[in-house]
Amino acid sequence: AATLGWEPLGGPEFDPVDDEEGIASGFSEFAAMVLLMIMIYAVNWELDFGKYHYWIKQTMTAVGIRYLIETFPKAGPAINPMLGTTWYIFKNGGYPDHLGHYFTYWV
Repeated sequence: AATLGWEPLGGPEFDPVDDEEGIASGFSEFAAMVLLMIMIYAVNWELDFGKYHYWIKQTMTAVGIRYLIETFPKAGPAINPMLGTTWYIFKNGGYPDHLGHYFTYWV
């Protein structure tokens, strides 16, 4: 990227010290992820739509994800523990050492 004058790659990250916007984004992402897990459980294992189950399930999941992205704009579409951790490793060259990262993405 530097050779071509492009912006370097970046992803979801925050500094746990003096970064109120980053911490708010972390809580936003955590809430969105928990609601996403509840939605996926309900749509895939609790509801039965009979013959059209697959099509209705896929549509409801897509609408639910879009709703979460709109409701939690600080989280954005990266409501994904693996993606958040991958960006951290890409940027810092090692696994996260702050518990806030694991609480936000993996708990």
